[in-house]
Amino acid sequence: MTLELDADRKAVFATADQEVQACARSDVAAYFAVLAEDAVYLAPNTAPKKGQELRRWLQEFLEGFRIEWVEYTHGDSEIRGRLAYHDYSYAWRVSPRSGPDGPVTRGKGLLVLRKESDGAWKIVRNVWNANPAPQGK
Repeated sequence: MTLELDADRKAVFATADQEVQACARSDVAAYFAVLAEDAVYLAPNTAPKKGQELRRWLQEFLEGFRIEWVEYTHGDSEIRGRLAYHDYSYAWRVSPRSGPDGPVTRGKGLLVLRKESDGAWKIVRNVWNANPAPQGK
């Protein structure tokens, strides 16, 4: 692996970590800082979100819910020029801010990132879904 590729891989992981940390702190500004201007989210059970609609949707989520990351595991990453994909698995508890704790949900996802002209890796696509609950639970 070349030094540049190794540095890019570390930067991709760092961007994913920043996204997770921003969620945990409900920090809207920090979350938006890791998104590309043309980001599109393909969230479960809803239409794709992009542009101002995506930003409103994310802000409502981050301000309306408490996010507790139980586990976040980096998976494979592949970098091709200025694009990278990064898969991950997670376990999190998402609870209403003024309500009881929600259940822990486990799932997997895929980030597509682009290296911007300033050298920062930004999220351009995010797609995820929950794993089925184990039988009998």
